[in-house]
Amino acid sequence: MDGNLDERLHKTVLLVDADLLVRWSFEKAFSIPEISFFSASTGEEALNILNIEDIDCIITDFCLPDYDGLELLHLAIQIQPGLNLALMTSFDSKPIRLEAEALGSIIL
Repeated sequence: MDGNLDERLHKTVLLVDADLLVRWSFEKAFSIPEISFFSASTGEEALNILNIEDIDCIITDFCLPDYDGLELLHLAIQIQPGLNLALMTSFDSKPIRLEAEALGSIIL
C-alpha cells in the first residue's frame, strides 16, 4: 500500500475524562493499528498533549476537574484549528448542546 495512503488512514485521538475506567475502555476500543490513542484526566493535561502532538480528534467529557468540556474545546481549537470535536455529557441541556454544535462538535 502507498505510504501516503497509510498516513491519510492513520488518525490520532485524544480522550479527556477524569474516570480511569472510561479512559481504559476507550483505549481498548481504539486499540487498532490505524489509530494512535492519547488520554488525559484533566483539561490541563489535554492542553499539554495538544501542544506536543498532532491530534485529529478530541473526545472530552463535559465534567472535568479543572475545566468544563466546552471550555476545553474552545481552547483546543485555538491550538489546533482543524480538530474534530466530540463532547460527552449526560446533561440534557439545550445551551450546552447549542454551544457544542456552534463549535462544530458532535454530542455523545
